[in-house]
Amino acid sequence: MKSSNTLNILDIIPNVKLDQNGIFKYIQILIKNNYTGESKHVVRGFAKFKYHADNYDDFTSIFY
Repeated sequence: MKSSNTLNILDIIPNVKLDQNGIFKYIQILIKNNYTGESKHVVRGFAKFKYHADNYDDFTSIFY
C-alpha cells in the first residue's frame, strides 16, 4: 500500500497532450511503473510529426 504522501511517477505524466489545431497522427501509449506495477494509458499527438512513430520517439526520449 502506498502512502498518501508518496510521489508516483505516473501522476506527474499528463494523460493527454495534443496540438489544439490541425491534422495529426495521435497515439495511445501504455506506461508502467516497474517498481509498483501500476500502469496507465496516455495519448500524444502533434502536427509537427509525419508518422505515428515520431510521436512515440518524442515521448520516450524523455526517459532516455
